[in-house]
Amino acid sequence: MSLDKSTKWSRLRNLFHALAVSKESTQKAITEKSVVHEGLIFDDPDVCRGVQSSSIFRRCGSIFQNSEGSASTYKLSAPREQIDFFISHNWSTSRIQKYLTLIWFENSASALCASYVVCFFVLALGLLGCLPLDLGWALWLPCGLEPLHCSSFYCTVLATIVFNLGVFQGHKMRKLCGIERIAFLDKACIHQTDKDLQRKGIEKLGAFLSVSSSMVALLADSYFNKLWTVYEFATYAIYHTKSGTKTPNIHLLPTRLHSLFAPVIGCLSTIVAYAVLVFLNQLFPASGQIPEPIFHAHLLWVLLVVVGPFNMLVAIVGMQERAENERILQSFSVHNANCSVEADRALVNQNIAVFMDHAGFVRQGSSSTARGRLDALEAFDFMVREEGPRMLLAHSGQLLVGASDMSATS
Repeated sequence: MSLDKSTKWSRLRNLFHALAVSKESTQKAITEKSVVHEGLIFDDPDVCRGVQSSSIFRRCGSIFQNSEGSASTYKLSAPREQIDFFISHNWSTSRIQKYLTLIWFENSASALCASYVVCFFVLALGLLGCLPLDLGWALWLPCGLEPLHCSSFYCTVLATIVFNLGVFQGHKMRKLCGIERIAFLDKACIHQTDKDLQRKGIEKLGAFLSVSSSMVALLADSYFNKLWTVYEFATYAIYHTKSGTKTPNIHLLPTRLHSLFAPVIGCLSTIVAYAVLVFLNQLFPASGQIPEPIFHAHLLWVLLVVVGPFNMLVAIVGMQERAENERILQSFSVHNANCSVEADRALVNQNIAVFMDHAGFVRQGSSSTARGRLDALEAFDFMVREEGPRMLLAHSGQLLVGASDMSATS
């Protein structure tokens, strides 16, 4: 059956209209997808910035004094392609707690190695006869007076000094050797006075998380009550899990426990020194340079009696804090979470919606609509309540773990 001319033209118009609508829908989907993707990549390489760890530790962590930044604090950072660790924290936590926690995390492993080296060096000098046999001193122990030999004296004193110097000055040595680590700290890496640059940096917070090799979360009483920090913690864990990393490299560091632990650093290094002496005494029993094992047994017993109750206290406080954090995560809500600057809440919510869209937890492109953003926030709440306690458990127990010797463990 042949069609008249008007019918043919009508069908052609309908076909072109359908093609135009399809093209417009496709372009809109591509635009929405690109907007979502742009939130997790750096279109301007100058926005991706990192700060050297030595700058963070300068003057006992003075950069943590308050949240007020300036052009000078922004100049502490420089454009980087990769960030070694992302520092997630609250400004309500004290400067000293943050400083002690980070300095221990960053330097403890290298300080321990340095103290071992000093111990072996002094013992070698003793075995070669370069040190006096006996200082003529005595030490009271439960079984009476025991001689304090020169090797043990120097090992104890020098190893303790080197360990403490390594903890508080190790980052300076790494800087001299050119192996300093790069960190993200909001105050230094996001401009605090130029509002245009500040907004660009905040909008790219997801991108900062994506290029960070690890996250250091400074846990305090308010950490999981804050919208910003929960967003950082959950986004980093889920993004790197979906990127193929079996266990995201997250270090949960309780600031209160690290502050309590600082005074017993010397006791720990003393135990290490005498453990080495006991071992070498078994290898060289006739050298005369190393005290008898009974001496070390008594000393280790005394140290354990002194340090043991403190370690029990640390363990009890740690378990209580973890139980409280689990309770907070199980009842988390984006709308009820605290936000220090209420004007930032809309921006954080937008970042959450973009991430949930990109991660595939909501319909693709839905973060561009008000209803879609609301669905994304509800999905984020559910994800934090369900997965938050599990992630907290998987990355806990790292009180004495340094940055260079272990990743987050589950």
